Amino acid sequence: MKVSLGEIEDRERYSISFPQESEALKGSLREVGLLEPLLLRQTEEGFELVCGAKRLKALEELGHKEAEARVFRAEELTEGQAVRMAVAHNLPHGLNLMEKARAAERLERLGVPQEEVIGRWLPLMGLQPHKGLWAKLKALLRLPEGIQTYLVEQGLSLSASLEFLPFEAEELEAVEGMLRSLRPGENKLKEVLRHLLEVSRREGISAACLLEQAREIWDQRERPRVQRLEGLRRWLRRRRYPRFSSLEEEFRKFKASLHLPPEVAFHHPPFFEGEEFRIELRFRDREGLKEAAERLLRVAQGLAAPPTDPLRRFKGLP
Repeated sequence: MKVSLGEIEDRERYSISFPQESEALKGSLREVGLLEPLLLRQTEEGFELVCGAKRLKALEELGHKEAEARVFRAEELTEGQAVRMAVAHNLPHGLNLMEKARAAERLERLGVPQEEVIGRWLPLMGLQPHKGLWAKLKALLRLPEGIQTYLVEQGLSLSASLEFLPFEAEELEAVEGMLRSLRPGENKLKEVLRHLLEVSRREGISAACLLEQAREIWDQRERPRVQRLEGLRRWLRRRRYPRFSSLEEEFRKFKASLHLPPEVAFHHPPFFEGEEFRIELRFRDREGLKEAAERLLRVAQGLAAPPTDPLRRFKGLP
């Protein structure tokens, strides 16, 4: 039957689509029209949209006033049945992370038993049937819409998306601006967010204030994005690990003072916590090896001259 689009009062009760982009659909509707009717539930208050949120949005943007719909009466389609239908209808198209979160929330809120949501619907969405995962998934719905959109656009995993949860809403506005400027990969995103959170909580200032302090580093659009990202990572590491960063700078200067040949790579103990240094030699032939070894020997002899071991301060960082 034909239904006036203006009569569809409740469009969000069962909808799990996120974001509701409609450009591709509009092109299809222009060419071939609506191939699949909207699914509606009719109550005393009016029509509820069960399936077809993106189609409805596209139709209205194209100026349509009515559309073909399949209408169920409230007594023949309960809320629980309707939400199951809405989620099942979207499964073949594949759900992004926020759609999975919205599906879990809608199912629970509209009366589907928790054990069914976890045991049946999470596996259908490609997730493990664990109560803890179900709770984490729903927690993502507390994130501001801009962050939700960002994690969908970037295809972030659940573990990476959870890194946003400890931040306050006003902090996340600044975080989103930084991320859209730098577009870090997932591993670097986790590192930046963790350091940002740790420094802000330790120093008692908001993450937004920290990012404002570092704006000249990450928001210089004339510089390549990769350089700005690495600059911010270094800045945060120095704030997070001041002693470690100080030793890194000391070690850099110490290496420069040795005048090592470019064929020799000299490494301090990992995180300055061990006792062993590492040297790597690069050479093309036996003459190159002999020359590098002789130069390295001269450096070692120079280190033996001072009364105290100059390497000691780079070992066993407390």
